[in-house]
Amino acid sequence: MITALQMLWCDPLIAKGVLKRLAAYQATTFDAEADAEPGKILHEMRGGEMAALKEVPFGLYYGSVDSTPLFIILLGLYVERTGDEPTLLELWPSVLNALNWMDTSGDAMATVFWSTGPRLARA
Repeated sequence: MITALQMLWCDPLIAKGVLKRLAAYQATTFDAEADAEPGKILHEMRGGEMAALKEVPFGLYYGSVDSTPLFIILLGLYVERTGDEPTLLELWPSVLNALNWMDTSGDAMATVFWSTGPRLARA
């Protein structure tokens, strides 16, 4: 997401692809091993034989406090840059699920990030 944010000014299609991929893998169930909770956005993805055979710790990992709010930020900046409302509408259910996670299951750092972010942005 950070790379997509940095490339937004010159190639917003990168952000669109990242957003759609992350929305497709947004957690829908609880999985303690992957640190997944409904609404959380993916932090890391590993593929291939070793991930399939669980020879590496995980294939999908959601253990990041910042991925979910960054997903929302990236989508907002993407739409601001491109005016692509159809993509916003397509991803809106993922936004609502992400906000729900941040408001309910999100840990203390996610709550701090969420509750102070808008005020810091206006300061």
